Amino acid sequence: MTALNKPLSFDELILEQLKKGSMNTYEIREKGPFHPAGVIKRLRKKYNISKTSVTVKDKWGIEHKNVALYEFEGAKGVDNE
Repeated sequence: MTALNKPLSFDELILEQLKKGSMNTYEIREKGPFHPAGVIKRLRKKYNISKTSVTVKDKWGIEHKNVALYEFEGAKGVDNE
């Protein structure tokens, strides 16, 4: 919840999680959004978010290759070094 007791949107929720550490597609989906790439696309309008491909196992133990792993790199137009 924000200071105004307004629930966070999926975009805000995922942004806050990405600021704490990287997340893959399955981890984002577990937070609620059915289309994680859409959330990332909207966030990339204001923020630098990198993507790499990883192999992960889902909650049933099935291995998935080339799953997107997203990492927050800071706001656009700001020197983040």
